[in-house]
Amino acid sequence: MPRIEERIHVDAPIDQVYRFWTNFESFPRFMENVDQVKMTGPKTLHWKAHIAGTPVEWDAEITELKPSEKVAWRSTTGTGNSGEVTFARADTGTDVHVILEYTPPAGAVGATLDQFARATERNVEEDLQNFRRMVER
Repeated sequence: MPRIEERIHVDAPIDQVYRFWTNFESFPRFMENVDQVKMTGPKTLHWKAHIAGTPVEWDAEITELKPSEKVAWRSTTGTGNSGEVTFARADTGTDVHVILEYTPPAGAVGATLDQFARATERNVEEDLQNFRRMVER
């Protein structure tokens, strides 16, 4: 399972950054490939997105939720993915660390798999930049 790890500094208090991140239904506002996230239970979500131009859906469960510290999840149906986001106080705001593991689309091998991995990493970087701009506004 490929893994992406990204870090970003957000110039805002940790509680505010955590609150923004855990407003899951707002993800389409800063995640370019996410079309909809809907809470289906206290710790379950349904996702609609497009990956490499293909519509995909999956369900996920939040496996760990520590206020102002950590959010972890794993998919339970559909597109395989899991990960965690941790939040740490910094002198001038909050450091956010994202780890994402995912199953590439069926049929992606060789150069296609490399292109997909690079595009996915770039998307995560851009989504975090968008998140930071949204929170700092």
